Amino acid sequence: MSKGTNWLDARGLFLDDPVEGKQRETRPFPVQLEFPYPHESLLSYVARVGTENGRDYLDQVLRISFPGQLIGCSLPFSGIDLEPLSQLLNVPLDILRAKLYTGPSNAASPRQVAWLNGQEIPRKCLSTGRRRIAPMSVAEHGYHRSIWDVLPLTCCVETGEKLIDRCVCGRILTWGKNNLQNCGDPACRFDLRETIASFVEPEQLRQIRVLASLYSPNVKEQQAARRQIPAELSDLSSAELLELIILFAVARSDPIGSIARRRRMSLCNGNFVSWTTEELVAGIEIVLGFPAKFDELLDMMIERAPERPGRWSCEKYVGVLIELTEQKPFSVRVVNKFRSYIPDALNRRSSVTLNTKVKTREPKYLHDTISITEACKRYRLYGLNYNRISKLTKVPGFVKTPGGLARMPGVPVLLDARQVGGAVQRFWDLVSFSNAALEMGLSVTNLRRIISDGFLSYADGPEVALCWRGKSSIRPASYLYRSRIKALFEQIEAKARKLMQPVHLVNGVAKVPDGTYLGLKAVLEGKISVGVDTNQTSAVHRLLVEESEFRSYAYSKVPKGVCGDTITLQMATEILKLRWSVARELLERSGIYIEKNGGRKSVKSRRVRRVDVLRIAEAYISEEAAAEFLSTFPGRVGRRVSRLGVRPILILEKSGAVFYDRHEIFRKCECVFARLEASRAGISVPSWRRRVPVGRERRNGR
Repeated sequence: MSKGTNWLDARGLFLDDPVEGKQRETRPFPVQLEFPYPHESLLSYVARVGTENGRDYLDQVLRISFPGQLIGCSLPFSGIDLEPLSQLLNVPLDILRAKLYTGPSNAASPRQVAWLNGQEIPRKCLSTGRRRIAPMSVAEHGYHRSIWDVLPLTCCVETGEKLIDRCVCGRILTWGKNNLQNCGDPACRFDLRETIASFVEPEQLRQIRVLASLYSPNVKEQQAARRQIPAELSDLSSAELLELIILFAVARSDPIGSIARRRRMSLCNGNFVSWTTEELVAGIEIVLGFPAKFDELLDMMIERAPERPGRWSCEKYVGVLIELTEQKPFSVRVVNKFRSYIPDALNRRSSVTLNTKVKTREPKYLHDTISITEACKRYRLYGLNYNRISKLTKVPGFVKTPGGLARMPGVPVLLDARQVGGAVQRFWDLVSFSNAALEMGLSVTNLRRIISDGFLSYADGPEVALCWRGKSSIRPASYLYRSRIKALFEQIEAKARKLMQPVHLVNGVAKVPDGTYLGLKAVLEGKISVGVDTNQTSAVHRLLVEESEFRSYAYSKVPKGVCGDTITLQMATEILKLRWSVARELLERSGIYIEKNGGRKSVKSRRVRRVDVLRIAEAYISEEAAAEFLSTFPGRVGRRVSRLGVRPILILEKSGAVFYDRHEIFRKCECVFARLEASRAGISVPSWRRRVPVGRERRNGR
């Protein structure tokens, strides 16, 4: 093939291959462009490179890198490997991956989410089915922005002109052809840059830019937009905020709610044909002005309550906003915020009465009472029904119906409204025993022992009656208070400090009998030091302990009846963190009896007492372990610690392993450890911390 011949045909196949369509190593295009712009979409860059290299269709470019696959406009959502495309475009693979709309799959949203510039977004709110453009921006920059694929956005955040997805001839703009400036219809070929577009109001554009900044590729713009979110909603993700904006906009445009629920469902499924800029701005204003703007929306919904069908219930007052308390359409974090906020907001309004019949039938001197039926309607959002609330009638002090009034026909049993409200609030703080053990990261047995020691207590208030679903008696020992568990571990973490040899409380003490329980009890009693691993989420898994300090504590707490407990030599090597031959020689040198049982494998057939192994592990530290502690090589440990007056106390003859006194290493080398930690953190250590007790370094000119 000659030098000037084009080596690819129109279908993206190699012309010099003996077999048609046989894929070779992807070679870059002859004409190369600069790297994609920060705001440019992946499809836009592929189309621009294809146009410069004589490829009129997007599939002609993609079939070169992905032969036999029909990808098309779904490229940003596909989980395909972009390495062939990176070689074809001569662009680093990380830059192309950053343009994808895929991300981690462990999202908390009940619906599928996509990712735009590292931020979550509902999958149905992001689409590449149509190529939405802003004519002035395309004329100025010549590329398509990724933010234009966000369906709720109706305008370009830079120019303020409304986005279009059709040519003047009526043809829908798609990603079929690579030409970004002209219509794809061969009979039209209209220059889209000359389209006369309309603009949004400046105030509307200012509100829309806040939402667009959440998905900006610039991290500083994302942080600036986050600072404008109210503190009550600051912990929500970008996808959850966008879903709230859509719901608030629908509720504002249709306060009666005749089609609001169906329209919100249609929007969440990607149908934004009827979506307007006014609705988008209204939803953004309510989110940014929360809770004041949200209370105004509630007042509007309450005013239109008589026009809604149904009885006087919470759903009748708030209309479509009742979806905020349902777990199916929204995430758990959103439901937890509004499940108690909406009922409390309704109770603060004197004009709202959830049950008018009870109010007219109650005597005036029973104004602080509530019937079971009214309590069911008021606290329905807490998951309480008639059977659960009726359990409170068996609790002393809750029934306030006078004796004479009880004989009147048709008068319901009245409960103390204040006590019922307090019981419901405490009920929301309860957690079952099994769930508490799971959240803390403890076994059921260890949690029961912690409770028996008095560090935690079972729930014993009247709120436990609301948890019991059966017809038998109440079992108060089945529930705990989540707030007390949280306060207990916050008290522990308040005492945390930097440890020299940290190890996880759960993993590091597994070889000790009841190690997790002994370690947690010692931490709660303040007998050993504790640290915190901020990368963990479970309460117990976050706790760190000093390995040497805990081993000494566990050795002193081993019961006398456990002294005969034996372990295999293999487990002893894991406790000592040595090779089995070195561990065997160390145990024999220390006079530890090794029991020999029948078996071919000596490591598994030989056993030693667990207490003896713990005593040896507490007394000695190997040269390799000391090197890891001092952040140096094992061969340099002796020279470094000798300056501090530390000498080996044991050298094995066969293996040549060197051992030091563990307590002496930690006591005399603490200054070296502090200097290493300070240098890692970039902190200058005072001169008195850098002094060495022996002045030999100065004599040697170091």
